[in-house]
Amino acid sequence: MRKLNHVQIETRHFFQTRLWPRSPRSVLKVREQAPQAKTKYGGNGGSRSGRGLSAAILSVLLAAGSISSANAQAPVSSLAESLHGAAKDAYDAAKLLEMNGDFGGALVKFRDSYELSKDPRLLWNMAACEKNLRHYYRAKVLMTRYLRDVGTLATPERRRSGEEFLVALRPLVSSIEFHVNAAGASVMVDGEVVGTTPLREPVGMDLGSHRLQVQKEGYRLYQQVVDLSGGTSQVVEVSLVPVAKAAKEPEVVPQPPATGGRTMKTIGLVGAATGVVGIGIGTVFGLRAMSKLSDSKQFCSGDTCDAQGVSLRDESRSAGTIATVSMIAGGLLTVGGVVLWLTAPSGSEVPRQGLERSIRVTPTAMGIQVEGRW
Repeated sequence: MRKLNHVQIETRHFFQTRLWPRSPRSVLKVREQAPQAKTKYGGNGGSRSGRGLSAAILSVLLAAGSISSANAQAPVSSLAESLHGAAKDAYDAAKLLEMNGDFGGALVKFRDSYELSKDPRLLWNMAACEKNLRHYYRAKVLMTRYLRDVGTLATPERRRSGEEFLVALRPLVSSIEFHVNAAGASVMVDGEVVGTTPLREPVGMDLGSHRLQVQKEGYRLYQQVVDLSGGTSQVVEVSLVPVAKAAKEPEVVPQPPATGGRTMKTIGLVGAATGVVGIGIGTVFGLRAMSKLSDSKQFCSGDTCDAQGVSLRDESRSAGTIATVSMIAGGLLTVGGVVLWLTAPSGSEVPRQGLERSIRVTPTAMGIQVEGRW
């Protein structure tokens, strides 16, 4: 039978007693054989050097066993299995939109699912959508967050893929460091505010053309268009100019609208025309009143009239009343329209402050009286 040295006996003893213990008799039998074994160097198994080497191997084996136990984990559920409720519904909708090429809609749904579940694995999906939308810098930010937050939910292969993803994005993104002479200014890229000065770190953006703006109250707006080739870093020096020190622009004095005179003339013309119509109506009813009065004379003797004469005189009085009212109203409108027309300022005339104009038309027994002040 092949003889076992002391180290082999101790190692076998560790596996038999720690990993799969046998019966006490078999263990005792192994222990009884240990003192009789010879070491490689000819000493007996109970020598000090043999015991030291044995202890070292046992400590390594114990450490390996503890590491293996620490790394043992329960299988991680897939993302689809981990989500529930509204987060799962949003995730399913996002996958369907992504399958149909609607990466913008898929990004919205993936973001909704992430806000509800806070599962960092969704950051991978969001980064993929941003990449397909050619938003490379946003994809970089999301993938960086994924690698930072995912922890043990990602396999080593998945992590390696994420790192390769970031490497592939390097030539597609650039950064700009803003040096601004005023604190508290808003920095905007393509119309979107990205921070307030002083900025703690450079601003990342995709390759291509971008419009830069720096704005602060009391200062002139700074604007610049830059073309980024990707994979580069630039420094933009911004010197905001206070409004008080800027070159004074010529003051533009607003001119009053030139439509005031035309409006007055238009009103005057309409009033005069309406007055003329009123006078015409008064004239018609006046003639009608005179005609009815003349026709009633054959049915009347002095102030005594039969029924026909009374009817004709009533119609004459009604027509006369209408004629009188129409003539007075028409006269007032005609005179007022003429006065407005005559007193309206010309297109280039600016009315003076405090200038008063008043017109008063008063009916009299002989006609109408017009009084005015201007």
